[in-house]
Amino acid sequence: MNVSLSITQVTPGQAAKITGVSLARQRDYRRHGFLPETDDGKHSRFNLFDVARLFLLHTFGEHGMRPKQAAEIIDICAAGVAFRVLGDVDAYSGDHLALIDAGLVAPSTLSDNELVTMRGEAVKIGVSDPEEIFTNEAFDEVAQAQFLQPIAAKGFGIRVVPAEYLIIWSDKSEYWADSIDAAFDDVAETDDRRAGPITVLSLASIARQIIDRSQLPFVSVQLADAEEIPAVKRHIPAPDNPA
Repeated sequence: MNVSLSITQVTPGQAAKITGVSLARQRDYRRHGFLPETDDGKHSRFNLFDVARLFLLHTFGEHGMRPKQAAEIIDICAAGVAFRVLGDVDAYSGDHLALIDAGLVAPSTLSDNELVTMRGEAVKIGVSDPEEIFTNEAFDEVAQAQFLQPIAAKGFGIRVVPAEYLIIWSDKSEYWADSIDAAFDDVAETDDRRAGPITVLSLASIARQIIDRSQLPFVSVQLADAEEIPAVKRHIPAPDNPA
């Protein structure tokens, strides 16, 4: 059994809904080289990586950073955001939930007692709906998405995944960290970098916003018996009327 992944693309109108970047601003970004040119010069389409870049252009702009200033770090940020989106089951459509039945992913085998314990711990830290989150079915969905994640990431050209947090100190220097506390522990309170406004971006949080706002899959999954199928074979438009 082979897995074939098709990258879906969204329209400018869909991208505007997801990122908050208007159609006019999208054209402006494209005109100034911050977005790639279209193949035919007319019809713009965005894949997940493009959407992440657009979202980040808008986010950095809201924090007073011009596109030229942010250009050097936007691609690595977009790679981190896109990779995290691809770890969520909602990023996929098609046969993405048939991988266990196909024998490609092992099913969850947690006992009822283990699930009850997890739910109890989740309640203590304020997790809502733990009975829906901590089920074998939910863990099966996560496992299948995580199986697809590195395969899909390769199709988007993602080779390096940055840490979760990007910290921009007051002197505009950058710092990548998987823990905000650890990052601040590494910089003394007397350090001038902490003496002004500091920007902290959570790539995982941005990925979550893209998933919640899009309500669209970014990758279509197909299972087939053919001996060889390219990992990412074609581009297909996401459902909706083009803008």
